[in-house]
Amino acid sequence: PAGASIGRALRLMQQNLGGALPGTGTMAVFGQMRYTNAVFAEDEAGLPAGWELHTTERHGFKRGTNCISLAFANGATNVFRRGAKKETKEEDVMQGLQRIAQYLRVPDVHYIYGYADGTPGIVVLSNVVAGDLASLGWTKDSIRDYLYEHSKVPMEEMRKAGGIAWMEIASTDVARESMKLDPWPIASKAANIGIVVAGGGHSSHALWMQGYCPGVIGREINLPAGFEQLIGEADEARAAATRQ
Repeated sequence: PAGASIGRALRLMQQNLGGALPGTGTMAVFGQMRYTNAVFAEDEAGLPAGWELHTTERHGFKRGTNCISLAFANGATNVFRRGAKKETKEEDVMQGLQRIAQYLRVPDVHYIYGYADGTPGIVVLSNVVAGDLASLGWTKDSIRDYLYEHSKVPMEEMRKAGGIAWMEIASTDVARESMKLDPWPIASKAANIGIVVAGGGHSSHALWMQGYCPGVIGREINLPAGFEQLIGEADEARAAATRQ
């Protein structure tokens, strides 16, 4: 897939140009997705009516814009969000949202780094799941509000996990002040939670990419002059290599 190719190219740039060599310049302990990263396209065509792209919500880019949104995550966790039996659509949706919220509701000190203006993470939904939610009146904002309220962590759990000490040395006032809140919201506002519609058309799964992300960066991508010609030449070279 293109995501693997782009992710691998990005990894090589980090390594060969940026000096992110294992054991010296890289901060990765276990690697996880850092070999290929995770690069995927938003499902613009599969967005329910009234839903905006993540890149529109977060960065203000119009639909159809060639752009990228960059966020740092610790990894990705599959959330099996579908019901097991003959639940109604309403029951299935509510159980799925609650299950996702439970994955968010952990005393993770990484949330503190993006507390003010970054993101606690990205929730990835398929167009089928997004369509089911929208058919029952859910919007991205109402989903974020639900996850925000139901992912709050009791301050006692944060204390036991050493989270208060990390709040005390946080780089932003809002993160330091958050230690007064109980239960503790995983972000300063619901809008910080990223929601992206992407992936295949399946109803059973969601993806939670937990953040370590002080800021989410958006950039428009300008293609080089003669880009189509370059692609054509690459296709010809690949075809010639196949014939050999």
